[in-house]
Amino acid sequence: MKKNSFPLVCYAILILVHLGVAGIVAAADAVIVPQCPQTVVCGEEIVISIDIVDSPEIGSLGMDIVFPHTFTYERCEGEGCLTEEFQIFDCNVSAETGNLRLGGFTITPIPEGSTGCLVNIIFTIDDECAGPFIISPTNLVDNITGIQTESCEMIIESNATTTSDSTTSTTVQVTTTSDSTTSISTTTTTKICPAMVSLQSNDSAVEQLRAFRDTFLSKHPLGKKYTALYVKHASEISGYLSGDLLLRSKAASILIKLLPTIDSFLSGKKTTVEPGLTNEAVSFLDQVELRSSELLKRDLKKLRSDLLEGEVLNQLNSMTARSVCY
Repeated sequence: MKKNSFPLVCYAILILVHLGVAGIVAAADAVIVPQCPQTVVCGEEIVISIDIVDSPEIGSLGMDIVFPHTFTYERCEGEGCLTEEFQIFDCNVSAETGNLRLGGFTITPIPEGSTGCLVNIIFTIDDECAGPFIISPTNLVDNITGIQTESCEMIIESNATTTSDSTTSTTVQVTTTSDSTTSISTTTTTKICPAMVSLQSNDSAVEQLRAFRDTFLSKHPLGKKYTALYVKHASEISGYLSGDLLLRSKAASILIKLLPTIDSFLSGKKTTVEPGLTNEAVSFLDQVELRSSELLKRDLKKLRSDLLEGEVLNQLNSMTARSVCY
């Protein structure tokens, strides 16, 4: 996504002028998260989206992307991303470090609280490769200085099929006995989103939740933020639910009780949630937090606070009102 080939000095001057006005302020809750495919194929081209959740106001940014040596950088693209209208944006592989260095500047800053992709990076994987592969943002500068980052990991695909809500991988184990006979055993592992883990065979409930995501949340910045947070932590939460029947049952109970509320939102109606259900949801978050990573703990604390203060419901009702206006 090469917007301009200004000399580096000109770029630096523009950055300094802008920072003199805007300052360097990173939002406390912001996080930069690479979105990788869970499985990849040697020799194929892949797209990695570098996403930001709950951004500060951004007029300029820069970062390095650490990528595997078996990946060849092809190009970066900003179409549909938050940096699409940047006056200057460039991506280059550093001869010194081998990392991908990207950055840019805009006169009209990205608004505070934005969620979306900053840039899409296209790589080609070598024909001969061995995973796992990790993509990591580092060396954040300008208006994104100090923002927390995550890494994403990919494995080589082996007889795998993927849908938008689940990934199934098959591992083949070959065992040779002392009498030279060979046996083959196949193990299938499925990674599914938390709602599917909780609701299992309740297909109608899962479809209603998908409709809520696709036809309601996806139309609003706040809804996109909630969805991004859900996706960010889906694998970790699914793991906890899969290994704890009581936790899984509690999640299912809460989701089923929430369906009438979700139906109201889908119908364009404002609604309320019983205090008892809010307390159940908070209790569930407490149990998840006991075993969660530090990043998930941080987001759960904020969500729990919003639930207790009624902020989540207020925001969703506000989104419903805007939908009616549209």
